[in-house]
Amino acid sequence: MKFQDNSTPEQGFVRDYIIQFEGHYTIPGGDNRILGKLNESQYPTNNNLAFKFKLNNNYPNPFNPVTSIKYNIPKDANVSLKIYDALGQLITTLVNEYQKTGEYEVIFNGENYPSGVYFYKLESDDFVSTKKMALIK
Repeated sequence: MKFQDNSTPEQGFVRDYIIQFEGHYTIPGGDNRILGKLNESQYPTNNNLAFKFKLNNNYPNPFNPVTSIKYNIPKDANVSLKIYDALGQLITTLVNEYQKTGEYEVIFNGENYPSGVYFYKLESDDFVSTKKMALIK
């Protein structure tokens, strides 16, 4: 694959490109080192325009028994991702750690839980988001 851009950035700006292939990120023309992959730190930015806090819908939904939950973190922060049952009781904690800026994916395996509606909640700094998922066996 070849990519060429002959345009010139405005004075004082630098143009950067990120190539993503099979979940790995590299900077063309740089030292071609792998900067990260899902579940690890991503391309560091000087501004937070590349990512914003976002909790995606799990996939698949409904699921049996495994589903994937993706989320974005725009800055290094403590992050927690927890699963609750329909009564609001904590079922499990999937993530509870300091994470760097980037996109993450976590797999939830519900084989030890009964069919029903569950909620997953992402918390980081001032951001909180909750979404619903259905386990059908």
